[in-house]
Amino acid sequence: MIKICKIQKLIYSSDCYYIFSGWCGEPITLVYEGNEPPKPLKTVDYKITGEMVKHEKYGNQFFIYEYEKVGAIKIAKETETQRVQRQSNKQWLDELNNN
Repeated sequence: MIKICKIQKLIYSSDCYYIFSGWCGEPITLVYEGNEPPKPLKTVDYKITGEMVKHEKYGNQFFIYEYEKVGAIKIAKETETQRVQRQSNKQWLDELNNN
């Protein structure tokens, strides 16, 4: 499973075991085992690959197998000029189809 998340805060670490709080559209607990854990940076999005595992005591946790920084992901909004152009193109195509 692949998710885009913000890794917000290190909650626990011991040797090569790390637990983070994160945000993937909703709060999430992230677990990483390894020598080079991701750095918790609130302004950076990470693409993480792993799986959800239900822990008896702590509930659902996402175990990270791989991660990479992807930066901020922005969804572009249509400008007024683009909207007018799209409507004009649609109107032109409708007229062509009717003739």
